[in-house]
This record gives sequence, structure tokens and C-alpha cells, in this order.
Amino acid sequence: MSSHAIQVENIVKQFGGLRAVDDVSLSVPVGERHVLLGPNGAGKTTLFSMIGGQQKPTSGRVTLLGRDATRLNAHQRTHLGLGRTFQITSLFQDITVEENLQLAVMALSRSRFNMLRSVESFAGMMDRVNELLETWRFGADRRLPVKELSYGDQRKLELAMAVANQPKILLLDEPTSGLSAAETATVVELIRGLPRSVTVLLVEHDMDVAFEVADRFTILHNGKLIMSGTESEVRGSRHIQEIYFGDSA
Repeated sequence: MSSHAIQVENIVKQFGGLRAVDDVSLSVPVGERHVLLGPNGAGKTTLFSMIGGQQKPTSGRVTLLGRDATRLNAHQRTHLGLGRTFQITSLFQDITVEENLQLAVMALSRSRFNMLRSVESFAGMMDRVNELLETWRFGADRRLPVKELSYGDQRKLELAMAVANQPKILLLDEPTSGLSAAETATVVELIRGLPRSVTVLLVEHDMDVAFEVADRFTILHNGKLIMSGTESEVRGSRHIQEIYFGDSA
């Protein structure tokens, strides 16, 4: 088993004459909380999508848990142990919280297409759903249609669904976007409470959130990797202050 959960080598994504991601290399050790930072248009979302399998690189390689995943689609990467959330919630709005979690748990089940499942397999699935409902504090809302949840609770449910099958790598795309201060604090607490067996890579615009959850940071600007470092290194870099925070003082 590789000591790195995610390795990106010389990755390039070209759209016509534009290089959205330009020869970026990145390594994220197993168990690390790593945040991608950069101003709008820096290439964060494109890099994130190439790691998740939503986009294919023009060149370069993506390795997940020691396996070359460059040409694997998003679903195949899920079976390697990858889970992710999106900037815009992707929940089933007209069914209940519990039913959304059931679908998430069933998604990776080997018997998901078997209409003659055993009673034991259903019991095991419901045990996991009940565990998620309790851990993520949805017990009272389990039979509530998702569309009746607050936006903050919908983001929290999406996180619960992303970890439903205990992924080894979790990609979080702006998990606190659009949340109130109280909702943000709850999501930060839940992220920090994830076991260290799970490697977490986040795109996050809220700097307070980023500094609260991250072990290390990677800064992108105009598609290029500017630096990777710790919080103190990022805070102490005049160059980063200028390009990311707009501080040229």
C-alpha cells in the first residue's frame, strides 16, 4: 500500500488554447487533510475534477492509493475507495433523508442489482443507515423529504452520503458554501471528527474554515502550482499574500 493516498504527476488540462491546469504535481499522504487554495480561475475545480474522475487530463497521471486511476471514470474510482461532494447539492429532493442514505449505502453494494437479496443483506444495510442517521444527527428527520431540510442540513446530508461506504479518500468541494456561521461550525466539527484512516482533500474559499481543518495547503494561480506548505508557511509567504489575498503591502 502506498504511503500516499493521492498522487498527481505533471497533470495538464487544456481547453483549446487555454491551459486551465498547467503541469501540476501534488502528493497527499494517507490520513492528511489537504486544502486547495487559489483565486477564482486558478484551476482548483478543474484539478479537483480530474482527481475525482469527472474530467480526463490532457496529459499527466493520477494515482489513487497506489493504483493508476488516470483513465478510470468517476464510478470506477468510487470502487477504489473515493467519495466526494459537489459545490451544488446532488441529493434526491423528493424522497426522505433515510431513503437518500439507503441509496448511498446500496450504491457500492455487490448485490445492488440483485432483486433476490437475503434478509441479512437488508438488515446489514439498515444497520449502516441507522448508524449514519445517529452519527450525523438526522434521527428526528429521517422520514422528512430532503426538500424540507434547511440548506445547511442538506449539505450535512450530502457529507453523510459521501462517507456512507467508508471511503478511503474524501473529496469535498466547498462543503461550507452558502452556510450560516452556525451551520459552518457544525460541518467543520463533522469534518474534523472523521477518522484519520480517511484522507480528505478540500476546495474551500472560506479561509477560516481552511485554516481550521487543514494540515497542509496547495496554492494554485493561473493553472500553476505556486506552493504547497503548512498554515504558517502560507501565512508567512508575501507572494501568496499578494496573489491570493490581494495584499501587496
